[in-house]
Amino acid sequence: FWLKHIVSERRCVSRGCRLEIGTDAMRTVSRFAACCGALAAAAAAGAPVTCPPPDFATTTGFDLDTFVSAPWFIHQQMEVSYLPKSQNRCVRAVYERKSKKSFWGYEIGVRNFAEDVAIPHTKRDSGSTLCAKVVDADSGKLKVAPCAIPPLLGGAY
Repeated sequence: FWLKHIVSERRCVSRGCRLEIGTDAMRTVSRFAACCGALAAAAAAGAPVTCPPPDFATTTGFDLDTFVSAPWFIHQQMEVSYLPKSQNRCVRAVYERKSKKSFWGYEIGVRNFAEDVAIPHTKRDSGSTLCAKVVDADSGKLKVAPCAIPPLLGGAY
């Protein structure tokens, strides 16, 4: 999963991206990471687990305008099929409110960027193919998918 933080400084440094972490975002990420760490230990001991657990709450009073006001940079990235380890340098996401909802009800455009780890750090850009639908504004939950498909098929963020 992605641990992401609002970043006010938007440039890459020698081995990754410089981060300035907001305290509210960090508390939420810390709670989530601690929860999943404890559950991973339980799983290793053979106990059935779900991460996050059913009673886990990310936050309340989420401010979507602040969320979309600056790029989000990755803090730690797990290798996934659409972003292999060789392409996970300076990974960031940019969110932008749409002037009107799309046919499928999407309210936010999502654009992901990354660079190859190897020099010359070829840039990767998702373009304008991803969209997000607000599922729960107060807790900051979105469904993200390619803009051409319904949010029902999107991923939870």
